[in-house]
Amino acid sequence: MTHKTIKTVFAAAALLAGAATLKASVDMQARFGAGADFDIGGGLKLAVATEQRLNNDLDTYYYGEYDIGLNMQVLDWLSVAPTLRMAETRKNSSSSWVHEYRPMFNATLSYTFEGWKFEDRNRFEWRNYETSGSDSIVRYRNRVKISTPWKWTDYKVNPYASAELFNDLNGKNSSLVNFEVAVGFSAAIPKTRASFDVYYMAELKETADTSHKHTANIAGAAVKFKF
Repeated sequence: MTHKTIKTVFAAAALLAGAATLKASVDMQARFGAGADFDIGGGLKLAVATEQRLNNDLDTYYYGEYDIGLNMQVLDWLSVAPTLRMAETRKNSSSSWVHEYRPMFNATLSYTFEGWKFEDRNRFEWRNYETSGSDSIVRYRNRVKISTPWKWTDYKVNPYASAELFNDLNGKNSSLVNFEVAVGFSAAIPKTRASFDVYYMAELKETADTSHKHTANIAGAAVKFKF
């Protein structure tokens, strides 16, 4: 891969992210995550994670999720991860929390070429709401992520870019498609089992009752431990 191609990939990601800010409705959001992987042998890892989110220009805590799953390395280029997510969300600070139980299945294809790592994660989600009368939703998500071969300083700072498509396969949102585009970096904390991610994400989201595209600018950070 030439330097020109490399610059083109990251320039395109930056332009897509920047284009989101040109929309009329822009919400500043933040996401904070934490997780841990426990190696249990045989290519299996027990994974636990959580993420908390703020919206309304960082004024409202509106979302929390809690995951437990099993990651399995099936082939050098294929891993699968059945996961259960428990989530809670609300529209604003005065709204009631809506609870959700979400079994998920992830299948991730990966390939490395001259130090560049390409990952294609395919995720199916079965979204079941605790609220009486709410329909279950099946959602498909596809995330493509490119990690650079660079690992700068003792922290092994590794830049990356990603793009993810969301599509509800049934229910009232089934004709709508959402996107998230992100640029960021991961880094290791020397002499520990911990690493962290810092990223900027642009979200383009169509609501259920209108074709208007709402855009959010999202700052995110997450820490991860490996045992």
